[in-house]
Amino acid sequence: MPTVDDKLTASPRVGELMRSAAVRQLPDGLWFAEIPCLPQVWAVAESKRKVLRSLNSSLRLYLRINGYISHIAANGSSASKKKDDSLQFFLEPVFLLPLCVLTLVLLFCAVKIYL
Repeated sequence: MPTVDDKLTASPRVGELMRSAAVRQLPDGLWFAEIPCLPQVWAVAESKRKVLRSLNSSLRLYLRINGYISHIAANGSSASKKKDDSLQFFLEPVFLLPLCVLTLVLLFCAVKIYL
């Protein structure tokens, strides 16, 4: 049975967004790819094939995270329904958004150090 994640990441929208990807080779030989309408989704790799594969993974992760945030916003926090489940806090939008931003900042720093 398909999950919500499967429906989000297998949608025709993923293919449409991947077809709109901008790919270019950087002066140092690495490849950079991004989805122009989603500036948060980008990738850097040693080859064009690897950068497209990484971009696809980044796009699917981005859609999955946004799907969770939308689901929680629409249906309310499940943490309020299950007070004994302490891990539910990590699905709260107030926690997920800063975590996503922190992850992107750390990824950006790692790429800067690598380059």
